[in-house]
This record gives sequence, C-alpha cells and structure tokens, in this order.
Amino acid sequence: MLSAQLIGASEYGISVIIASGNGVSGDGTSGNGVSKNGASEKGAEGRTTSEARLAEGFGRTPAETFEIGEAASAGRDSVYVAILPGFSYNSDHGFYGAVKLNRYDFRGGHSPFRAFRELKLAASTKGLIAGELFSDVTRTLGSNVRTTLHLFAFRFPQDTYFGIGNGSAFDSDLWNSDHYFFTSLSASGNLRARIPVSRSAGQRRLDVVPGLGVSYERAVTNDLTLMETDPPVGVGGGWFNTVGIGLNWENRDSEFLPTRGNRADLRIDASHRLLGSDFSGSVIRTSLSQYIGFRLLLDQVLAMQISYNQAIGTVPYWKLPSLGGETTLRGYAFRRFLDNASVNYSAEIRNWFFHHEATGIQLGGQIFMDGGRVFDTVNMDDLVRDHHMTLGFGGVIATTRRDVFFRGDLGFSKEMIRFYAGIGYAF
Repeated sequence: MLSAQLIGASEYGISVIIASGNGVSGDGTSGNGVSKNGASEKGAEGRTTSEARLAEGFGRTPAETFEIGEAASAGRDSVYVAILPGFSYNSDHGFYGAVKLNRYDFRGGHSPFRAFRELKLAASTKGLIAGELFSDVTRTLGSNVRTTLHLFAFRFPQDTYFGIGNGSAFDSDLWNSDHYFFTSLSASGNLRARIPVSRSAGQRRLDVVPGLGVSYERAVTNDLTLMETDPPVGVGGGWFNTVGIGLNWENRDSEFLPTRGNRADLRIDASHRLLGSDFSGSVIRTSLSQYIGFRLLLDQVLAMQISYNQAIGTVPYWKLPSLGGETTLRGYAFRRFLDNASVNYSAEIRNWFFHHEATGIQLGGQIFMDGGRVFDTVNMDDLVRDHHMTLGFGGVIATTRRDVFFRGDLGFSKEMIRFYAGIGYAF
C-alpha cells in the first residue's frame, strides 16, 4: 500500500508524508499512537549540545516527530516513509533549503514508535552545506532503554568568531569587511542511551542519559580575519572525543506548547587523550525552565529559562560556552561571546489571540528579554555585573494545530538587529 497525506509543517515548510507498508499490530492499529510524553527530544537536547551548533536552522523539533508520527499511527500501516522538503531562515545562516528522508516503524505496538531513522541534506544562501543521519530506537534489545545515534557534518563559510571574553570588541566596519568570519569544517557523532529512573502521574519523569561523542572541527582562515590574528585553542583542527553522563527531569504539561511545569537538565562530557582526543577537558551544561500560565485579557504564558555552562581543562573553541544566536541573546550575532563559562537567562510572555474557525489558522505573539555574560574564571563580583541584554518581539502562526507552528523573532541588541524564523518556541 502506498499513500500520501498532507500533514502540516516541518521546520522547513509544508511536509508531505508518503507512507508504505502493510504490517498491522495485534490490536488492529499501528501501535498505541504517539504521546507527547514519549515524542522524540532530539531538538530540545540539540539546543544544549555543540554537536548541533546549527540546530537553530537545521535540527528537528520534538513537535515534528510527534506530528508526523501521529499522522502515521492514525492509519493502519506500520511502516511509513516521509519525504519532507522545505525551508527556514535566520540572520546568521541565511535561507535554508533542505530535503529529509524519514522512516518510521510502528510495528509491535511501541509508543511513540519502534524505531525512527532520518537522512537529511541542507544548504543555505550563506554557503552552508550540511548532512545528517539520525537513528532513534525506543526499545533497545527488548529493554526499556531508548538509544539515539546522531552523525552530523557541515561546511560553513560564514561562521563567526569575535575573540574570547565578555568584553570582546565589535566594530561595524570590521563586520562589513568580513574580519569576524571564517570557514568551518566539522564532523561529529554521538551515541546516547536514555534510561528511566522514575515515572509518575502525568509527564513527570527522571532519566539518566549516558553517552559517547566524537567531534572534529577545523577553521579555514586568511590573514585578514580575527581567527587568524588572534587564534583560539583548536583553530588548527582536532578531535574532541568524550564520554558523558546526564540527568533529565521533565515535568511540563506539554513538550511542544508548555503552559505550566518545569524541565531541568544536567550533563557533563569529559575528553581525554586515551579516547583518541587531541584535547583533555570537560564541559558541564545545566539548564532550568519554568512555565506559568495566567490570564490578562487573554490566556498568557510566562516562560523562563536559566542556564549555566562551564568548560574545564583544555577545550577547543567550538566546544566552549557561547552566547548569541536564536536561543541566547537574540539580537547578537551567532556565538558573539565566548569563554570558559557562561550564564544566560530568558523571560518570554506568549499568547494566542486569533483563531479562524473555517481555515484553522491561529495567530499568536510573544515579547522577550534575554540576558547573560561569559567568564574566564567565575567569581561573585563578575557574576552580577557587565551582563549583556537584548529585547525583542515576535509572532507565531499555526495552520491546523498549535503543536506545530511557525515562529518569527526580531531581536534588538546594541550592535545589530537579527531576525529568526523556524518552528516552535526558542525554549
């Protein structure tokens, strides 16, 4: 059986799912369906790891896997292949065009699926060429351990480097003369297992997430660039291979459109020459998000997030904590501030104010504030001073459901204005 169904929007645009297969699980369906509680979290996790540095235009959101999976599991077949063309845009990386080939296996009654595989190719108007292979198996060797494998490679001739430190200088003339730009060549891979520790009513859960990672990057520069005149650790290229462990706490009412609850992440990845790495160091990443619903003329949500990241030992520039881009200090250039540690925080008020019943179109808006700074060595005096701040606003549009929606944000900093467009909220 072969069928095609228009199911909504991916982060690149309208998605068409081309489904094939004739296996049916014992209860006459393709499994138990897809729950928000069990949907893929690669997108959310990617935003906290440098393996997905360009995830703000290239990664998958949890909502996308849920949307496609729900459409597939609503049918009677158990294996689906999805072809997803489309586009997105942000000021740092330009317009993206992408083609993705996804395979969903719903056999055996597993939720949200038995296995998911994805091959993705993308290019942007600023010269980005990227490829990705992703695999997600929910019941590894028949256990309740969920494993993901992620391979990623790209070439980006408009990558940015502004030096190390919270006070790194910016000059608009140098920006216009490409002084801060360089070409990055990167390849990475990681294998992670998600082991449940506790589950309770609703979506409250705690998981342990061990993992292995490999990462290589090399900067291609010329005499006119800051990367050449003031090179950071790792500019000549090298491997940063890691073994890591993490904890993930989930207590939101929805992964895709949370209105209450919280989420917390803690992860440490350590590299050593015994792992074949060219650098010996560790990176600690923590984040906490809180969502509060209230009503002021309309139903509103106050979304807040705070993160702290720390590099220890010898860590190459592409793994250092950084601020600037679509998810931190919106309004500054990508990776504008870079150092051994960073703290960043965001507050955003979100609402939906229009719904057209006949077409299903829904409109919403958000206003936000981002702040933070980077450190060489953290002390209490630095922790409370010299923070960078940005303000902004944006809008959202959904066509049939709010789980998958287009978002546009306009961020204002004292250096520039940046625009970002994609799927889902920033956090």
